[in-house]
Amino acid sequence: MRDLLSQVLRDAETFVVVDGLDELDRRLRELIAHDILAVLESCPQLRLLVSSRDETDLRKEFTRKLALQLRVQEHNSSDVKQYVQIKCDKLIGRLKESGASQEICERIRAASATVLQKTGG
Repeated sequence: MRDLLSQVLRDAETFVVVDGLDELDRRLRELIAHDILAVLESCPQLRLLVSSRDETDLRKEFTRKLALQLRVQEHNSSDVKQYVQIKCDKLIGRLKESGASQEICERIRAASATVLQKTGG
């Protein structure tokens, strides 16, 4: 599966949101995290957002490649929400310029809203 995903994602700028890894069995999430990082290495155009509770094994796995780690807490939840909304707006703007449909743009906005809701931000 990793090779197929790498092949599909290699040529175009792609944004992927992964949520809920912390809800999986520890061994399974380690395998998935390892595969995600392998795909990320082979696909320089891939932009990845991983949303999860702060689990030690996941933090350790993603720290090697993590560009930005945000912890949503009461005092910074509005900042996180604003950051995600700005990034989402920029992404949707670029997608519209590239000819993306309104449906795709709305799905992306809904997905980002779901991530924010689940993280409390």
